[in-house]
Amino acid sequence: MKRKSIYSVYGHALVTAVLAVTFVGCASLMHKDEKSSMGAYGPDIYIQGKDKHKVVIAVDQVGIILQEKAAARAERTIDTIEKYNLKFRARTAANHLIFHVPEASSREQIVFLARALRLLEPDTIRTAGIVLRFRNGESPVIVTDDIVTQYSKSASPQRIEALHENIGIKVLEANTQTPNRYLVRIMTGNKRDPLVIANDLNQHPLVEYAGQTAGVR
Repeated sequence: MKRKSIYSVYGHALVTAVLAVTFVGCASLMHKDEKSSMGAYGPDIYIQGKDKHKVVIAVDQVGIILQEKAAARAERTIDTIEKYNLKFRARTAANHLIFHVPEASSREQIVFLARALRLLEPDTIRTAGIVLRFRNGESPVIVTDDIVTQYSKSASPQRIEALHENIGIKVLEANTQTPNRYLVRIMTGNKRDPLVIANDLNQHPLVEYAGQTAGVR
């Protein structure tokens, strides 16, 4: 038991150090004008079918969607996540938490962090992602790597598979009730963020709809 504890502490320290180095490296590549006049938020578009919504993305926040058991013990879960040098900011739903990331200053850093946290804390974190606000909305929402995609009836399994490989996503689950509907996840090595990929899917001729499973209204 003591050996496990020692390795756990060492592994945690190593991960924290790697995240810190990554943040510093990414920050050095930023342009000074990347932050908008809205402070920590910058302008962007979120596409839902034929609708386009203006949104602003927090470049210093990460959103976390908890596993069911972790949501039931929220205080302990918050302590666990804060050990990664994050600061709890808000709980927007029973299992949706928003954390401030002190060392982050770009969207790319948040995407990296979200994917790392999901891998590091699988028993606690169901998924994680960037935090955005609709221009007319008050509550922040979380855009994660899990996307529900509805393909057209004419899309063959081969064409769908080829599209998945090209974009860098994998099928987590096929909907048995609705043909050509899949729950997909962006692969860990993919460098593009979930908002960009969801928007690309929504504009593809084979796709009728692509959107979040949770965290987005």
